[in-house]
Amino acid sequence: MSRSRETMGAIIFYNYIIMQAYTDDSARRIVLYGGSFNPPHKGHGAIARAAFRQIRPDILYVLPNFRTPFKSSEAIDYANREKMLRLSFGVKLANDPACRIIPAEAEQKRSVYTFESLMFLKNRHPKADFYILIGSDCLPDFKKWKRWEYILDNAKLLVGIRKGFEPEDSALPFVTLKGVFPKVSSSDICLSLLLDESAEGLDPAVEKFIRDTGLYFGKEKKELKRALTAKRYGHSLGVARLAAGSAGALGLSAYSAALAGLFHDCAREYKPEQLKSMDLSGFIDAGRYSAVAENAPVLLHAAAGARVARDKYGINDADVLEAIKFHADGAVGMGKLARLIYVCDIAEPGRRFPESSVIRNIMLTDFEEAFRRTVEFKVSYGKQSKKWISPASVELWTNLKN
Repeated sequence: MSRSRETMGAIIFYNYIIMQAYTDDSARRIVLYGGSFNPPHKGHGAIARAAFRQIRPDILYVLPNFRTPFKSSEAIDYANREKMLRLSFGVKLANDPACRIIPAEAEQKRSVYTFESLMFLKNRHPKADFYILIGSDCLPDFKKWKRWEYILDNAKLLVGIRKGFEPEDSALPFVTLKGVFPKVSSSDICLSLLLDESAEGLDPAVEKFIRDTGLYFGKEKKELKRALTAKRYGHSLGVARLAAGSAGALGLSAYSAALAGLFHDCAREYKPEQLKSMDLSGFIDAGRYSAVAENAPVLLHAAAGARVARDKYGINDADVLEAIKFHADGAVGMGKLARLIYVCDIAEPGRRFPESSVIRNIMLTDFEEAFRRTVEFKVSYGKQSKKWISPASVELWTNLKN
């Protein structure tokens, strides 16, 4: 019997080792549970345990995604996500031979659609009934999934109702898991971890694992704390929190904003001679570099910070690096995230000058005005204190006035 190209593609995707390891023709009920699990939280564990109790599957296949959707630079590897998943599921479920965490995407180094996994596994278990386990927050976008009709034709949706995501008149057929599951977000947890805040949605064992291993920029933050004075680190954390809280209104990622804010001053403690000795090509143009190095070398910490953030702390997000690079004196045409960090650097609550609170209050209703006030303040402060003013700041202020 001939197979379709898509069927062959699905089978080829799961390599020989996986095909041998997960063959079980006797299975009658199979649950597929996919996700980034980055990190796995209380909701993930609760919904998996509930599915196991209610459906009593012969096999629960857990399929961590190859790529995580929101990290700006650090992708948590499969091995660590598997360890965290087992901690999140609890000893009983994690040690049950029916619970099988598949490294397929990680081994193949590509993202896989749900229909592909389902197609392959139906081939391995032709007599089984399949369930696709999801949270109710996924229902509104289910029809955007690749080949969602195929999924509904070949499996039942098994839905855990999350608080705040109760389905209303869904046209999709699904089986409801008993109970209501916590409203927890992996992206919110990642943001909390980055901002040194409590990650309440994590199981204690998972949180301890993250702290012990330094995942989610834990290791990099320890290095940053050693590189900065306590006051400077506190300022950076304040900028990160203010930027994260303001990002949504500007259509920006709160995580990217926090990352840029936290590391914006990562080279601020470098001495002028150390800054001038660095190769900053690609981070500041030659003409601008000469003027700054001669008149106010401390301002080189912004361009240097972008390089240090990339080379030492592993941050590769172009918008984050731009925000670090331009946070001190700005630039005409800099992006929205760069403008946000530029403003938050002045408006951070720990700043003692009165203009800080004024700009911070304006941010709540009119970011563009807050940005204009920040540029004006920097130029005016330079004039009043008779300090050298960066030509970039003057150009930016002139551009805004015109």
